[in-house]
Amino acid sequence: MSEPPLDRRLELVYEAATDTLKVQDANLGNARTRANTLLATAALLTSFSTGIGVLNADPARGSVLSPAEAVLLLSVVGILGICVVYVLWPVRQWHFGPSPKVMNDLRLSNHTEAGMREYVVSKMVHGIDENSTNLKKKQWALRAAAVLLVVEVSVLIVLLRT
Repeated sequence: MSEPPLDRRLELVYEAATDTLKVQDANLGNARTRANTLLATAALLTSFSTGIGVLNADPARGSVLSPAEAVLLLSVVGILGICVVYVLWPVRQWHFGPSPKVMNDLRLSNHTEAGMREYVVSKMVHGIDENSTNLKKKQWALRAAAVLLVVEVSVLIVLLRT
């Protein structure tokens, strides 16, 4: 007895789910790349500011940062760093696509192809929801890091003018 043909609607959902998981993974990778760039830029700005004398700890070389200014700048850069580390930190549960092991287990237990696809699609849709939650948190942390970089630049410009 042969299996009935696959429902084309299920096939469309399967393809959409696998495509969505691929896009989510690419978005996570892009967020991590941008976070690295933000951290490198913050470090470069701090280093450059020290090099041109905006940040100075030696009174013999000119005006010195006040403790309040130093704490402000350190706080901004520190929080920016924490946001970047959060974006870079591995996600405990990330879904990439259908599991070949699960699919093989279903095949070995004599599930039909349609039954296998239905099961895998439901798992992928659940995975998309979990990925989305994790990705949104990391994207908010990335936005916060970007805002903190602007704050750092603003603080450095104010310090440069004084």
